[in-house]
Amino acid sequence: MHYLRQLNTSTRVLIAEISFLVLAASLLTVLHFPKFLPTNVYLFLHITGAVLFIGNVVVTGVWMVWAERTKDTRVIAFATRAVSWADAFFTGPGVVLLLLSGLLMAPNCDECTQGFATHWIIAGLALFGISGALWLVLLIYQNTLLKSLSSNPSKFYKTLHRWYFVGILNTVIPLVILAIMATKPAF
Repeated sequence: MHYLRQLNTSTRVLIAEISFLVLAASLLTVLHFPKFLPTNVYLFLHITGAVLFIGNVVVTGVWMVWAERTKDTRVIAFATRAVSWADAFFTGPGVVLLLLSGLLMAPNCDECTQGFATHWIIAGLALFGISGALWLVLLIYQNTLLKSLSSNPSKFYKTLHRWYFVGILNTVIPLVILAIMATKPAF
């Protein structure tokens, strides 16, 4: 519990969002993924989630690169806090919308001949899981960035460049997932 208090408020908000996602997904599993709304509504929510998720992933990387190029610690600090909050306002809700709407659509999908066992759904979910694991690494880096900018600038820049590397991987993976979901390849 002590560790949670040391986290930034935006990270605690994200933890709450992910906790909600886990609880909701568990409940949907227990209820055997009931269809509450028309498929078009779930598709709209799924696409909205993808836009929020992928859009924020791309934009936050650009913000940090531009902020670092200024060499102004105030600008960099602002961008670091903004990126952290953008995850709470856009990435987290995007993840929730993507996963919950996807879970509700998969069992009733015309192209999903084997439900959740459809190959392109398995590939998308596996890559989504990898992306989630990388996102956790990014969140750890973001918390380190927010704490080290004023106290240890060399640690800040070292962490920032690691954040860039993991962030690039975590930008490519969702784009690959998007391609898989849009094309539904038969592999």
